[in-house]
Amino acid sequence: MNKKPIRATPGSVQPQQIAIRSRLPGEQLQKKRGSPWTAPLKISFEIVEIFFGFLFVFLETKPKPA
Repeated sequence: MNKKPIRATPGSVQPQQIAIRSRLPGEQLQKKRGSPWTAPLKISFEIVEIFFGFLFVFLETKPKPA
């Protein structure tokens, strides 16, 4: 029996890296840094930015009372 047990070699890690890369950029960042907050914070900041953008446009275009 010359077969060695399968270990995590650079060759076997490659498909997993490609799978991670093909997902959302936020998830990739979370995997790289090992921080569980990276992706949710990024998404929530984008939502807040969009919300404030809409709010600003709405307030700017609203007809002012005379």
